[in-house]
Amino acid sequence: MDGLTAILVEMAEAGCHNWNLVTPGPWLPFIREAAARARRRGAALPFVYNTSGYERVDIAEAYRDLMDVVLTDLRYATPAIAREGSAAPDYPAHARNFLRWAWDHVGPLRLDADGLTTGGVIVRILVLPGREAEAVANLEWMAGTIGTDVHLSVMSQYTPVHAAAARDGWNRVVTEAEYARVTEAVERLGFENGWVQEFGACAPDDGLLGCDMLPGAGVAGAGRCAQACL
Repeated sequence: MDGLTAILVEMAEAGCHNWNLVTPGPWLPFIREAAARARRRGAALPFVYNTSGYERVDIAEAYRDLMDVVLTDLRYATPAIAREGSAAPDYPAHARNFLRWAWDHVGPLRLDADGLTTGGVIVRILVLPGREAEAVANLEWMAGTIGTDVHLSVMSQYTPVHAAAARDGWNRVVTEAEYARVTEAVERLGFENGWVQEFGACAPDDGLLGCDMLPGAGVAGAGRCAQACL
């Protein structure tokens, strides 16, 4: 606990803009306690709850204080594809319930005077190869359920690694035509807030190195990662 508290304090003192929690579910009780200790030492930053979307609403309600900004995925729209891609046929129901809850309780994106995000919801839409209909279905669901004011981050960067590299249908990148069908749906449905990734961006030439990445490695695609406002 002392180590985590020290990290939170050091980040605040170093000028970081937020505490970004990536898939933090198993550690939420410890994060809350460390944050309380950090705040008693004068450190105060907004929390970014960075999640796959596979969340339980009752847990979200219990840890609302760690969710100033919710950065969530909405990856699958149907149980069959969710089972095929992640062995989680209940993903669509959980992810949509969580997003509805987040929109109701965290709300639209908010910025401070310097243009930095202080609160609100951003939804990532990762287009999957041969399954762009999943992204379109989720966009249609959002438009009809929470509206089109939500900020989107639409991404073309799917890269098959590990088991996906050996699975038919999952072992390739997204085509430009598949990605275009999703971006066209964004425009057709009237979403105006957020970012659309340039097609083919953010794919480092040396691959995804993961835990073997050396300091400074994997940045070959950095110059091609510019995003355009919707």
